[in-house]
Amino acid sequence: MPKGLNRFRFVRVLLIAAFFTSGPAWGSSLDALREILNDPRLLQEPGAVQARAEELVAAYAPKYWFHADDTGPSDPIQFIADSSLWFKEPGKPDLMIAEQGKINPLELSRAWRNPGPARPNDSFTGAGLFLKLENIILPGNRSPAAPGAPSSRVVVNDWSRAPLLWRLGPKIRDDLFLIEYWFHSHFSQGGPLGIGDHEGDWEGVAALVHAEFTEPGIFAHRLVAMYFAAHEGGDWKCAEDLDWTQDETGRRIPEAYSARGSHATYSKSGRHWNYALLENAPRGKAWDTVKNLRPLTLEPYFGFSGGWGKTNRWAFMSGPMPPSSFKSMPGKSLLDRWIKVVEPICATRAESAVLREAPAQSP
Repeated sequence: MPKGLNRFRFVRVLLIAAFFTSGPAWGSSLDALREILNDPRLLQEPGAVQARAEELVAAYAPKYWFHADDTGPSDPIQFIADSSLWFKEPGKPDLMIAEQGKINPLELSRAWRNPGPARPNDSFTGAGLFLKLENIILPGNRSPAAPGAPSSRVVVNDWSRAPLLWRLGPKIRDDLFLIEYWFHSHFSQGGPLGIGDHEGDWEGVAALVHAEFTEPGIFAHRLVAMYFAAHEGGDWKCAEDLDWTQDETGRRIPEAYSARGSHATYSKSGRHWNYALLENAPRGKAWDTVKNLRPLTLEPYFGFSGGWGKTNRWAFMSGPMPPSSFKSMPGKSLLDRWIKVVEPICATRAESAVLREAPAQSP
């Protein structure tokens, strides 16, 4: 790491320590907490605020449930390894940029110099980049490659290695934190006859969390509401309306249910109508996400906004754009409007049910 960056991190750590030890002004530690969550590199430094930042993220990472036949979550790094990189331009044949196995994830975010999104369906000119799965068969799902295709192979996702990727959302208020939780899957299955099928999938939830230092050394936080992303939309639910479970330590954590094939997320198990589709999101196979948390902004491919999967003229049947500066959860255009409605309604309901307090920890 460059010396300048090390020096920069050292100064920021000193500032955070000053925030936390500033006598009666203990409320300003929320600023230090937000600073760390905005730059997860600072989590590598030991300290009380760092410990609280990790606690805040882990507390609301949901326990996910998938259909037993679903391929479930996968590591985006593996998807890149299974893909080739292509350039699409309207009216011209697709051009391969890098073969499967020769893509450096660190270079993906540098491959597109235009100011807009890199996915062809979203760029200003209709040109852009996309990853394309090569000869992959996914058991239990309709797949990009047909069984028996040349050099085709079956991908079995290793759930123990699949990460739940988190990122701090836009600032809403000093004491409100929006934490996005994203997961990736190799393939998304749409409706009948393959309508809506596409390679690659990015889904998840977002937690609206109230946090405060009630007095020096006492940190309290509670879930106000959670956003469940489903296809091109989503739904807010107050904390008391969620399903909750306990981990092996007895800590209460929220639950989320992934629809079979499409991976749309719901707050309750069962069948759900969405865009004229009847989806099944059962309480099937569990994924304990808290054991798989990774900061999204530290992923080597973060910043790449191309298509994660082959793209065509129909956006809903193209590889999606990954979470980036152009894609958040929920969408930025509606966030302020939703929060003004959701937060007042949910903040007054069952506050004590999800209140957590932790004593100060020594740096």
